[in-house]
Amino acid sequence: MRKSIIIPAVLFTAAGIASPLLMGLVAENQFTTQLEQMSAEQTAGKASISDVQFNRGYAQSEASFVMTIEDPSTDLPAVSILIESDLQHAPISISEFGLSALEINSQDRFSLIQGPEDFIAFINDNMQGYFLTGYSRANVLGNFDSVLSSPALDFSSEAGDFNILMDSMVINTSGKLDGSVTDFDVKLPSTTIKGTEFSVNVASVTAIGDRYTDTSGVELGKTLMEVAQVSVVSAMGGAEIKNITLSAVSDLVGDKIDTNVHYNVESIVAPLPVSSASYHVDFNGLSVASAQLVQDLQKHLNEMEANPESADQFFNQLISATLQPGLQINQELKANAFGGDWVADLDVEYTGIEGVELAAMKDPKVAVQGIAATLVITADNAALLRTPLAPMLDGLLQQGFITLDNTNLTTAAYLNAGKLTINEVEMPVDSIIDAILLKLAQSQQEEVAVN
Repeated sequence: MRKSIIIPAVLFTAAGIASPLLMGLVAENQFTTQLEQMSAEQTAGKASISDVQFNRGYAQSEASFVMTIEDPSTDLPAVSILIESDLQHAPISISEFGLSALEINSQDRFSLIQGPEDFIAFINDNMQGYFLTGYSRANVLGNFDSVLSSPALDFSSEAGDFNILMDSMVINTSGKLDGSVTDFDVKLPSTTIKGTEFSVNVASVTAIGDRYTDTSGVELGKTLMEVAQVSVVSAMGGAEIKNITLSAVSDLVGDKIDTNVHYNVESIVAPLPVSSASYHVDFNGLSVASAQLVQDLQKHLNEMEANPESADQFFNQLISATLQPGLQINQELKANAFGGDWVADLDVEYTGIEGVELAAMKDPKVAVQGIAATLVITADNAALLRTPLAPMLDGLLQQGFITLDNTNLTTAAYLNAGKLTINEVEMPVDSIIDAILLKLAQSQQEEVAVN
């Protein structure tokens, strides 16, 4: 009986001693795998990872790497960020997330080690050397949570003629370490910049969203960003913009990708004719193959630099994958300006042309036959009379380009099967295309002559 008790006790004790080491191996493997994935993603871009270090201990480890962002095609200096983490990988631990089991906890620091010298000095002097600090956790299943924040900033120039007051920004992220799923929540309460002749205030900036990688490898998800208020005061006057919103949703519908983006400005108080505005665009029916090509565009561009002959092949492949019947771009612009409402609604769909290869679409006169489009513009008549276009209204009305209905002026244009009508008046499409091509050719010749 005694022996049967001692043996499990010894095994349990041995497992308890070994588990921090095993968790350390898990932590190192997760760290290495994540960096390999990041390196693969950045190979086609302008970023690179170097100076990777992982010093594994019994229950604590240290990890760090440097990410360098550099674009040789510009004059901007290279920027290098040092990311450091102090890891704890005991089987049972207590962290900012509370009591946990079989989790790897870390304290994280981001510092700028290469870049504009004045900016580095500013961070070192006013942010204790770190522009982001925080903590994170990961479990053996590959899930993670991270909380990062920037230090609150209260900077004044020596002369006292310039001041920056910025609350701490908090960034919450969670998801999968392999990058297949990421959720984020960013909050910046307020920022104020003051000079001797101006002041700028940005109040309550938030951004939330999620991103996931579909089985096809295409990134999808949604994002919502809101800015409660932006106000500017200067010697020329003041301006105030309230409730700025940006939302974007990208999802897979059948075997096509639909993307919807919406911008909205609820109120503009400024010496401008516009008092509110919104813009909405739907990009629907994009093939997965096209999205994959666009997602790897930088990689293909790098290959083209080494083999210029591959450029035509790639772009023909991209056009063929993109121009599929059913591809739609629908846009709507609304504004309140000059004291009235304005609306422009444009819907465009690629319908294709039966029996015509995509190579033939290089001729605009042929390509236009595969496009169906509708454009409707409505404007308040009284508001339009307050604009520089007012002297032209009578002539446009007589020519039929606009119609007057009660208090609104409207233009409706339709393009279908190569035929264009504006307010039911047919227009010569071929002549319009020839005029546009001629104008483009003249512009190119003028540019060549100047250079």
